[in-house]
Amino acid sequence: MSAAVDRTGHRTTELVLLESLHSFILFHMGSDAQVEIDSNKNGLSVTIRHSRVKKFCLELSWKQVDTLSSDQEALEDLLLDKLTIHRR
Repeated sequence: MSAAVDRTGHRTTELVLLESLHSFILFHMGSDAQVEIDSNKNGLSVTIRHSRVKKFCLELSWKQVDTLSSDQEALEDLLLDKLTIHRR
């Protein structure tokens, strides 16, 4: 598989995951949550800030992005765990 094809595949799963992440954050935290996303060769880094939680960061490998983009329940479990751990 070429790097260009591989990157396109990452982009597709990345978009699916980000859409799910956005929906989750909007539902659980509201529109005032601040989210920063950094995409690099190793995966995604997602930083979340909100008045109800301490700032936290998720470091996801491309394999995790692929898995979580196709498993909504696993993504929600991960995010709920993070929210619980970092709540104020």
